[in-house]
Amino acid sequence: MFLADETEFIVLATTNVRDYPTSQGTSVIGKLDEGNVIRAREVKAFDPSSQWLKLADGGYVWGENLESIAQIAHEAGDTGQAEAAFPDFVQARWSPLEGCQKGARGDDVNISSNAMQFQHSAGTLVKITEDGRSLIYKLEMSNVAQNWIAKFAITIADDGNTLYLDGVEQSAGTSYGLYNSDASC
Repeated sequence: MFLADETEFIVLATTNVRDYPTSQGTSVIGKLDEGNVIRAREVKAFDPSSQWLKLADGGYVWGENLESIAQIAHEAGDTGQAEAAFPDFVQARWSPLEGCQKGARGDDVNISSNAMQFQHSAGTLVKITEDGRSLIYKLEMSNVAQNWIAKFAITIADDGNTLYLDGVEQSAGTSYGLYNSDASC
């Protein structure tokens, strides 16, 4: 029995996909890596005190390892009650993919809890919203010559070490493929 509508969730930690909504006596049929975005619906679990979700493409995952994208957007900017912050798995130093492929370091992008630093500009995260497909991170950007607003959608590849930063609206057309500098290429 479904307890909620289908929605998008971010995987907070590597989690097992099971064949039934319980960990006891069930089989692991797959895994989801930290940073994946999935679609799922809350279901009635065998243990009423635990939250289980049915994945849109099949299988069940324990809800404690997921967070609703809509909830993140609500808590981190839509209401103004909480300070906007990048998820922990995005906070790192990221280097251009082409530098990794050529064995050279390039223009790193450093992402901290509420800021993004490029080689020649920096931005402070002011709001997180949802556009129905992904989270949109709004930043107040500046460099020595100007100030502007930039909005980015961030996608993490299944390996957890590749990040895609895509410009939205004013920064549309801007797209970066980056790898986690602390991980190997």
